[in-house]
Amino acid sequence: MARKWIPIFSVVAVLLISVFTVSRTSSSKAARPKTPQQAQQSRQSPDPSDYIIYNFLFHKVARLSEKTKELRAQGRLGKENYFPLQREAGLKDHDAAALEAIASACWKQVAQQDEKAKAIIKSFQSNFPGGHVPEGGSPPPPPELKRMWEERIAMILRARDQLRATLGEEEFARFDNRAKFYYGMNKSPVTINPVGRKAK
Repeated sequence: MARKWIPIFSVVAVLLISVFTVSRTSSSKAARPKTPQQAQQSRQSPDPSDYIIYNFLFHKVARLSEKTKELRAQGRLGKENYFPLQREAGLKDHDAAALEAIASACWKQVAQQDEKAKAIIKSFQSNFPGGHVPEGGSPPPPPELKRMWEERIAMILRARDQLRATLGEEEFARFDNRAKFYYGMNKSPVTINPVGRKAK
């Protein structure tokens, strides 16, 4: 009987599929009318799209921040304030600095979590030399990976909430809208004006 092969990232793929399944389930539920109690519960539960957006965003900001430090160390960039994505995000210097600090701290924590997950996956794969699995089929992935994935999501969403608290609700709403437009969650940018200020 032909033996099955384990793809290198099969376990990670299973976890990613579960995230998108949650996202699709949430979308289908959103189409139904909600009672006031359901609406309150939905506001408290995390939006899967927020995790996806801020996962990409924080990674990009952290990576560009590291590149900026490298260029400064090489003397190829001056010491004046420079924050990647500041113009695209429409942020002032102090808000851009906050985004960079929050994103970098978050991504350092996420990277450590990912390294732990890689070690667990590597140990799991070592049970199947050459990538072969028993004829009975592929065994389930280590249960701790699901918990670690949930922790990873929580890390990203906590950093998003920290950014919201730092920017304030009004500024964060503008930033969040730009981020969702940039990553394709919003079809068009939404103009959000401060209270009492008329749109030009």
